[in-house]
Amino acid sequence: MTRILSHPVTLIVGVPLIFIALVSSIGLVSTAMVNPQYGFLYAVNDRMTNVRENFYVEDGALKAHIDPELAEDADADDIIGKRRISGARSTRFYVYDTEAWTSRPISYAEAQMLTLDASRTAPDGYSVERSRSSGMFFPFFWNDSSRSESVISKGSLSRRLPLDEYYQDSFIGWIIE
Repeated sequence: MTRILSHPVTLIVGVPLIFIALVSSIGLVSTAMVNPQYGFLYAVNDRMTNVRENFYVEDGALKAHIDPELAEDADADDIIGKRRISGARSTRFYVYDTEAWTSRPISYAEAQMLTLDASRTAPDGYSVERSRSSGMFFPFFWNDSSRSESVISKGSLSRRLPLDEYYQDSFIGWIIE
């Protein structure tokens, strides 16, 4: 047995494979330890306008500069007004369930009934952030620095959120029950 472990081929192939397996398992364990207790409301906008230009949280409730249900009939002469109307029309709301790790669409009226905390950090210490993907070194890890994704994190632990990255998603607030 000692002779097999001291063989050069075993050392050249085996040690790097053990290292890669160890590094991969550390990433999986840290992802599994992310366990937030609060869900959150976010909005998706395909018009490339900032959701925060139209929607905000005040006194724990979702508010709008322009009501999306009335935006169909709205008209504006200035550029900012037109952009807000266009953004209000195209915004879709979602509730992210951190227990099931899924999101579901809701209407603006349903979103207004939620009690929200607009702070970046939830009462349990987690936060939703935009993160740039980065690798360590080629050829073992892919480095795609142009990709941005949403993650939920607390301290050094983080987990990627499976949100639709094609559209601009915007965190609105933590759902306080």
